[in-house]
Amino acid sequence: MKKKNKIIYLDIMRFIACLFVIMIHTSAGYVLKDYGSTNFYVGNIFDSLAQIAVPLFVMISGSLMLDKNYNFTNEKIVKHIKKLIIFFIFWSLLYSIIFKAIIPAFINNDSFSIRKFIIYFIKGNYHLWFIYMIIGMYLILPLLRLWVNKKNVKYVRYFII
Repeated sequence: MKKKNKIIYLDIMRFIACLFVIMIHTSAGYVLKDYGSTNFYVGNIFDSLAQIAVPLFVMISGSLMLDKNYNFTNEKIVKHIKKLIIFFIFWSLLYSIIFKAIIPAFINNDSFSIRKFIIYFIKGNYHLWFIYMIIGMYLILPLLRLWVNKKNVKYVRYFII
């Protein structure tokens, strides 16, 4: 078995980003209620500090996937996108059934709405937004890899400036 080269600072950043995701989810309960209370303001501070979590994950992924030594193939990207789609279908279906369509209709004695179910399934639950973002990142990766190669450094600098 081949040992992978570990990049310690990226592992530390990943750990910090994981803690921030936990912080976002635990502080959400305080931010969404009791507006103006001490709990609201403390929860809001922690929630605001932790909002760097997703950008950190994106930067970590970018630094790894845009590295010239990264084994990049179209088959690898397609494989990852397929996994993400399966993940999204499973969780969106589950959330659609539990929170929006079947069970709420049963509890409220309403009729089941296929239209509502399909819309909610496609949109996904509010916290599944990142799946669309990751798929977009994978789709744009070939272009980004072309753009950041050694021959195009001046264009990258121009863009940053």
